[in-house]
Amino acid sequence: MYKVMFINALTKETLREEICIQPKIFNGLIQDLKATSERKSLFFVFDDRGRTLEANYVSHTLYEEGNKKILMAYLKVRLSPNQAVIKQVGDRK
Repeated sequence: MYKVMFINALTKETLREEICIQPKIFNGLIQDLKATSERKSLFFVFDDRGRTLEANYVSHTLYEEGNKKILMAYLKVRLSPNQAVIKQVGDRK
């Protein structure tokens, strides 16, 4: 099992946590973060309150806890002026 944590690099607040079962997706995320850093690209993430954040990759740590691999991705974030509307699965409004 794999756990991904997005962390605000300035405040150390956990923005969002996700569990990932597939190693290919987990490892792909690490590679994507590194590539984003090299390009100094801005990207978007959603926090656990559903807010859209503009993010820049700062760094990451990777460690194991029991049988779980944990990725902590540190991001410099700000609230995006364009907020996406996120509907929960099952919402049909």
